[in-house]
Amino acid sequence: MVEANDSAMKQRLLAIGIDSKTVDNIIKNDKVVANFEVILDIAGIKECPKKQGDLLYALTTKGKNLPKDVLPTFVAMIMNDKWVRVA
Repeated sequence: MVEANDSAMKQRLLAIGIDSKTVDNIIKNDKVVANFEVILDIAGIKECPKKQGDLLYALTTKGKNLPKDVLPTFVAMIMNDKWVRVA
């Protein structure tokens, strides 16, 4: 069952333009996978351009200590092209 979940998550990450080597590293870290799943669920997307995927990845890894109530705002900014690069 875990393998199926990893495979599904791997496909989700590849669909948003994350590099396959990076995806393999993400899948090894359960905390990052869980955080990324929350971010992708908030975004409500199945795929997106690589630029947005990279920003969602940055939000997942660098914004892990953000309060959960602000995540939807940041995700919306990324998906609406109001946040276009990592500072």
